[in-house]
Amino acid sequence: MKNNMRSIADSMFAAGVEFVPEEGSKGVGVRFRERKLEYVGNVRINRFDNNAAIRMRYAGEEFVCVIDLDAVDNFHRANLSTDDQYADAISNIFHLVLAAAERHAATQVSEGRLLVTYDMLQNG
Repeated sequence: MKNNMRSIADSMFAAGVEFVPEEGSKGVGVRFRERKLEYVGNVRINRFDNNAAIRMRYAGEEFVCVIDLDAVDNFHRANLSTDDQYADAISNIFHLVLAAAERHAATQVSEGRLLVTYDMLQNG
């Protein structure tokens, strides 16, 4: 149940929706938030370097979001072997990748790259 709720929340976050906590006499709710992240390219699988890369832009600054393929294997508890399998696996968790990228891009982009790890996929 916790994973289902997490997936729903991450999907909504990736779509630009944020949850609003209760404030005084105002109840909880949702609203559209200002989006700072956009992806500007397709996923490129590079098994030689054991990663996948997606060009993104955060607050107008371009960077490459790099996803460790071991993290994809670990997340799916699988040993994927083809580019198509990796592309499908990343597609299935793309909302988590976007959520992790948006949460970490402001502070962890280094030399134009953001490495998305297994921990980031698990914890947002």
